[in-house]
Amino acid sequence: MTLIEDLLGVLENLPSGPIASGKKDAVLDRLSHCWQDFSGSDETQMQWWKVVRDGGPQELAWNAPILSLTIDRHGAAAMGSNRAERQRWQLDLVTRTAGHDTIGYRELSPRSPNLDVTVISRKVCEAVKEGKTSRSDLIERGILTWKEDDQVVIKQGKLIPNDGPQQTVAGRRKRFRADLCSKMSDMGWDLVKMSQSMTFKKR
Repeated sequence: MTLIEDLLGVLENLPSGPIASGKKDAVLDRLSHCWQDFSGSDETQMQWWKVVRDGGPQELAWNAPILSLTIDRHGAAAMGSNRAERQRWQLDLVTRTAGHDTIGYRELSPRSPNLDVTVISRKVCEAVKEGKTSRSDLIERGILTWKEDDQVVIKQGKLIPNDGPQQTVAGRRKRFRADLCSKMSDMGWDLVKMSQSMTFKKR
C-alpha cells in the first residue's frame, strides 16, 4: 500500500464536505507523509511544513476524489507587505496531482493610515519661500538646510521616516517627491540632485 492509498483509506470512511475537527489530525498525519508524492505539490515553493504552520490549514474538506484545504502564504510579508495571500489547494487522490489558486488576501496587521504628502510638501515650500530667516521647525530639526541663497537641501528620509512596511514607505516617498518637485518647479526651483536628500536650485 502506498502512502497516498493509506490517506485514501482514511478519507473513504468520511462523509463528503468539511472534515470534522475530530478527524482532522488523522487526515493531516497521513497527508504529511505523502504530500510530496502529489505532482505539483511543490508549486509556488510549497512544502508540507508551510501547510501546517500557523495552526494548520483552514477549510479542510473531502469531496471524492478531491481533498481541499485553504492556507495563508507569507512570501509577500517577508518583503514588507501587510497581507498574506490565501491559496486553495486541491489534491486529486486518483490522478495524484495537486493544484492551487489564489482566493484572496488576509491582513496580517492593521493597514498603515494614509499619509497626505501634499501637506508635508506644502510646508517645505513655505519654508523655502521664507528663505534663510524662516523660523520653520524644518530648519531647526535640520530637515531643510541652505547651501547657498539659491540652493536648498531637503532630507526626505526625515520627513517620511522608515516606520512602516517597506512597500508603504517607498510609496509614500515616491508620492512626496513627485508632489514636492511639482510645487517647487512652480516656484522656480529645479531638482538638481537626489540621493538620501533632495537638492533644489533656483532658476
